[in-house]
Amino acid sequence: MSKNKTRKLTESSVDKCVRLFLEDRADTKSAETVVKALACAKDEDGAVAAIIAVNKIFSRVFSEDEKFFKDDEHPLAGVFSASWSSLLAILPEGNKASDLALQTLLMWIECETVKKSTETSYGLPETRLEELLRVLCSDSAMEKHLVQFQNKLEAYDDLNFYTCKALWKISDKFSKPTTELEIQNYFTLIKAIRVKDKITKDQTLPTFVGEEIDFPFNFQDLRKFYQYAWVNFLRAALPEKLYIHVLVFLDEKKVALFKNPCLMADFLIESYNKGGSIALLALNGLFTLIHKYNLELPDFYTRLYALFKADIFYQKYRARFFFLADLFLSSSHLPAYLVAAFAKKMARLCLIAPAYSQLHVIPFIGNLVIRHAALSRMVHCQETKDMNSDPFDENETDPAKSRALESSLWELKTLQSHWLQSVAAKSSIINSAFPKIEWDFSDVLEGSYVQLFEKAVKDKYRGSIPTTNYHKPKGLLKHADDKLKSSWILE
Repeated sequence: MSKNKTRKLTESSVDKCVRLFLEDRADTKSAETVVKALACAKDEDGAVAAIIAVNKIFSRVFSEDEKFFKDDEHPLAGVFSASWSSLLAILPEGNKASDLALQTLLMWIECETVKKSTETSYGLPETRLEELLRVLCSDSAMEKHLVQFQNKLEAYDDLNFYTCKALWKISDKFSKPTTELEIQNYFTLIKAIRVKDKITKDQTLPTFVGEEIDFPFNFQDLRKFYQYAWVNFLRAALPEKLYIHVLVFLDEKKVALFKNPCLMADFLIESYNKGGSIALLALNGLFTLIHKYNLELPDFYTRLYALFKADIFYQKYRARFFFLADLFLSSSHLPAYLVAAFAKKMARLCLIAPAYSQLHVIPFIGNLVIRHAALSRMVHCQETKDMNSDPFDENETDPAKSRALESSLWELKTLQSHWLQSVAAKSSIINSAFPKIEWDFSDVLEGSYVQLFEKAVKDKYRGSIPTTNYHKPKGLLKHADDKLKSSWILE
């Protein structure tokens, strides 16, 4: 017998079993036969037919048997559990059957929630949801399934709440080695969680049960689940690319949703120690924890000082770094020696920085002088005029020992001879009294040589037009004393 005939025979027998069960719901053997067909389906079409058949059976059970989800000893309880497991097993296949399987699983979760919920308890099946999320977070999960689940997550607040709780429960797996795909899938789901603030009494959240039963939303519980789901996840060995995405995502607003934001400290300190772009992004989180949540990190400014190296001007997130560094050094209560060390270090780096970075580093230094009157000594000091007489130790990692306050900003004098006129003009700020209002350099933080070139092309030349020919040309190779025309002929 051919495979097509065998498949048709199987599908016809399944349809027959469905009809028998719908005629007599006590016929559990027919239901078991359909579930076995689902578990044994070897091709896509057979699996799709079996999923449709199983859903027909349980859709009738859900609608007509009010005690089904409330009776653990129900004759079809075991059949339903077997169906659930079979559908979970189909998800990784990534075909039409797997798409239909996910739709069916989500529909069953919604049906069970509606049927089990009462005024005193909410009936969303947390265990089944946890099982589904374990599959979606595995390395065999399909991206389209994550998108499909996210769409459902955005539509229902009860699913969002219990998904966050389930993600916390399954996050213990990150204490052990996990694959990059597992880490990525979990991150995709957890960043889709919405942590709403407290709701008013007259506000109704969109849920599976609608307005019939109040969903027992608890903002503090949601914050707790969200916090520990993230903290456990951050124990994983994150790939560098994902590491950056995580740090960008966990901004000040996201961290504020944690019940105890300081639990992020270990992750952020470890991120900083990795150096490069990761360290730059970790700085913002550390500063937030220090200033808003009283995290004690005595060597924060020493860590920040260590990041000022020549390669900082070529980092992808340099604009964010300088914006944050300006923010970190904005306090007028910082000791003069500390601010002087940063000003001097940036002035020294400015000598080798690309021109587009010099345009924002110079006003950065100027703003530090405006905020801290003690730094005016470095502007007017005549004892240090070059590197040979400079007491500043640029290799010293401790700002307190760098001797920056004993030095001067002679580097800005040197930059007044820069080839780019705008840089030379910027560096002349030390030739006159500093203004009381700080310079705004935010518009040049994202600068590049391409932008400098485009600006130079657009600017009108104000000098005299240089001579480029001894004779006014009448055409190509038609100069009076042009020797090329004797060797070349244009046709």
